[in-house]
Amino acid sequence: MRNRFICRQVISGLVMSLIFGLCTVCFGQEESITITTYYPSPYGSYNELQTNRLYIGGPSQNTDPLWIERVDVGDDRSEFRIGIGDNTGGDDSFVIGVVPDNSGVWTPIFTVRNDGYISIGTPARQGATLHGNQAHTHVNWGVDSVTGEAGKNHSYCTVSGGGRNTASGYGSIVSGGYLNTASGEYSWAGGRRAEAEHEGSFVWADAQDADYKSNGNHTFNVRAKGGVFHSGDSPEWDIAEEMEVLEEENIQACELVSIGGDDFLVRSRSAYDKNLIGVVASKKTTTLHLQSLAPPREKMTKKYISLVGRAYVKVNREGGEISPGEPITSSSSPGVGMKATKSGRIIGFALEGEDFKEKEVSEILVFVNVGDYINPEEYVKREDFDSLLKELKTLKERLDLISFERIKNKGRIEG
Repeated sequence: MRNRFICRQVISGLVMSLIFGLCTVCFGQEESITITTYYPSPYGSYNELQTNRLYIGGPSQNTDPLWIERVDVGDDRSEFRIGIGDNTGGDDSFVIGVVPDNSGVWTPIFTVRNDGYISIGTPARQGATLHGNQAHTHVNWGVDSVTGEAGKNHSYCTVSGGGRNTASGYGSIVSGGYLNTASGEYSWAGGRRAEAEHEGSFVWADAQDADYKSNGNHTFNVRAKGGVFHSGDSPEWDIAEEMEVLEEENIQACELVSIGGDDFLVRSRSAYDKNLIGVVASKKTTTLHLQSLAPPREKMTKKYISLVGRAYVKVNREGGEISPGEPITSSSSPGVGMKATKSGRIIGFALEGEDFKEKEVSEILVFVNVGDYINPEEYVKREDFDSLLKELKTLKERLDLISFERIKNKGRIEG
């Protein structure tokens, strides 16, 4: 009896252990739910499905899953994340594609990999690619184009479009076009067969079928067979260079300036100032500005000085009324011009007239072209010149005759 009791106890223990173990196995594993949907739904639509983490795919398909998760990031904030893989490496991809024409062939049109690689477009169209991670970022929207170079630490490259373009320099960009290369650091290339080989170089090439290369670091290079055009609201144009002027003079727009010393300018000082060099550019015209990045020296400031083109100039009546086409020079008033009535340095020629009936000082449009002017009235007239030549010829003949007589007389005395 005792042995039967002990045997019964052992069997009961084994059964309970088996049941407890099975429960542990069942309840210790993650819950798996299979949802089968029917159309039309016999029970209507489900209004809500909640889960902390949703896996699509997984070990049962012998691949890492695509998972969707809401994550609490603190401060009453959360993030909705879509992840690929389990961060254990591999080439996990999230792909959107189509099966065209019922051919059964899967064609990816959008691909995201867990290494940061993104591809947009079909292989048949040689679609664009984007590759980025913590060390490198390559953006490529071009057809049959390349960003970065294999095995090299060339990062943050961008090809924005076009075909057969290459951006390989650090921070380089090819904006589009065909057969362009940006290999210099922070370089830019666009158009056709532009090659930005130098650091900080900008190269734009027109449609000519020939290479056009940068010519140095930090240069702006443009090939345009048809010319370079720049438009503005004003019909008047001028070219102005930023130059240093003496700060204490407080020089204003439309005033004439002269060389004042070692590479700095002052207001024009006198009539027909021999050091006259330009006029301070105004906002009345469209100006092509040539900027200097160097800071001004002590006691200096910078002004844009119109050196050529159409610019407005302050003038007074000191030289008389001004008609279009007449030369303009500096007057005795500092910074103010006047009509030139004699030969000397001028700023250019008036493009409009001024009679000074309404004001003593006006601003008129001048074609700036600094140079030395010769008043035609100061020329010797042709007939006067011919007459002078005759007189000189007669004088020479007389001098020759006098010299001959002296030599002859001297010989007689000595003989």
